[in-house]
Amino acid sequence: MLVRIPAVLPRAEAKEIAAALAAERFVDGASSAGGTARGVKRNEEVAPESPRAAEFRRRITEQLWRNELFATLAMPKRITALLFSRYEPGMTYGDHIDNTIMNLAAGDPIRADISMTLFLADPDDYEGGALVIESDTAPQPVKLPAGDAVLYPTTGYHRVDPVTRGVRRVAVGWVQSMVRDAQRRQILTEMWVALDWMHRRLPPGRAHEDASFERLKKARANLYRLWAEV
Repeated sequence: MLVRIPAVLPRAEAKEIAAALAAERFVDGASSAGGTARGVKRNEEVAPESPRAAEFRRRITEQLWRNELFATLAMPKRITALLFSRYEPGMTYGDHIDNTIMNLAAGDPIRADISMTLFLADPDDYEGGALVIESDTAPQPVKLPAGDAVLYPTTGYHRVDPVTRGVRRVAVGWVQSMVRDAQRRQILTEMWVALDWMHRRLPPGRAHEDASFERLKKARANLYRLWAEV
C-alpha cells in the first residue's frame, strides 16, 4: 500500500512550521535509527527536548486523527511521536527498513505497521531528496507538495536520495493499525478505491440507491469489523 494523503496541513501552515523549526537545535539523525539503518542515515533532526517541536507534533497529530482519508486507509490505533528531519546538500538515507517496534526506550512500545512522511517543503525548494519506495514492480520516487503526506508499508525497503540543492524538510512517523495484517489492509484499501470510484460516477446524493455500491460498502465494513483489533 502506497497512498498519498493530500492537504494533511494547509500548504501555508506546513511552510510556517518548517520556517519555525529552522531556528531550533538539530542533532545527528542517526541517533534515532536502529540496527544497520544507523550506518546509512545522514540527516539531522530537531532535538527531542524542543518545546516548539512538541507543540507542532501535537498540532499535526490532531490533524491526522481528524483526516477522513487517513483514518479510512491507515485504520490507526496509535501514532508515534513525529520526528522533524532536514536534509541539506549531500545528506541522504540509504536503503533501509524501519524499526518493527517503536518507543521501546520510553517503555511504551508501538508496533510499526505503516510509515508516514509528511512533506514540509515543496518539491521546488530542493533538488534530489526523493523518497524512493521499493515495490514488486519498480522503485517509486515520491516528492509531494508541502502539507501532503504519503503512507507506505514499514515492512519494505525505502530510501531518501541525496539532496543536491536546497533543504528537504519533512515530519516522519509510524502508525500501529487496527488491522495488523498488511494483505488485509490492502484488500480494504482496494475495496475503498472501488467504492470511491463508484461514488464519483453515481448521481450526486444517490449512491445509497445503488445496490452494488451498498453491497460492497457492507462487505468492506464487515471485513473491517472482522479483522480489526481494538
